[in-house]
Amino acid sequence: MSRESEEHKAAVLRRRADTLARPADETRHRQAQMVVAVVTLAQERYGLPALALREIARAPAIVPLPGLPPWIVGIVAVRGEILCAIDLATWLGIHQPGRPDFLAVVDGPQGAAGLLVDGVLGLREIYADDLAEAEDPSRATETLVRATTRDMVSILDLEVLLGRDDLVVHEEASRIEPGAR
Repeated sequence: MSRESEEHKAAVLRRRADTLARPADETRHRQAQMVVAVVTLAQERYGLPALALREIARAPAIVPLPGLPPWIVGIVAVRGEILCAIDLATWLGIHQPGRPDFLAVVDGPQGAAGLLVDGVLGLREIYADDLAEAEDPSRATETLVRATTRDMVSILDLEVLLGRDDLVVHEEASRIEPGAR
């Protein structure tokens, strides 16, 4: 070996030793802000907070009901529970052909609901540095998107969607007197 290659080798080893001697990078010890289920809708990716998620399964038969807002396509029965089926594409103003294949059952302030989505990519931890610039907090009640990651996953704010009064059908039960026909 030449003297020049020996010096080069020694310099490389010194740089490696310096790199290994540095304190552990803080990013190795970072904590997740939240865990989301990443789903697709019209070729876009959305995150559903896992704390509100019960399950994601193939969409069951939807029973349409008259007089519902256009983004509520009807009701579905899931494990013996009747839920409203929400078409997220319509809510978000996305035009897509056909009906999504999956139903994400989520819990919210007014109870559970089913969100129709095209596909499921899996669970993902979201860290603070994964998020792009935060949404304007003054618009928090106006938008369904809580935040967006740098790689364009829109984190949905399920409390805004599921906190809406028009998700609950208010009906007064009528009494039938005994013997009345």
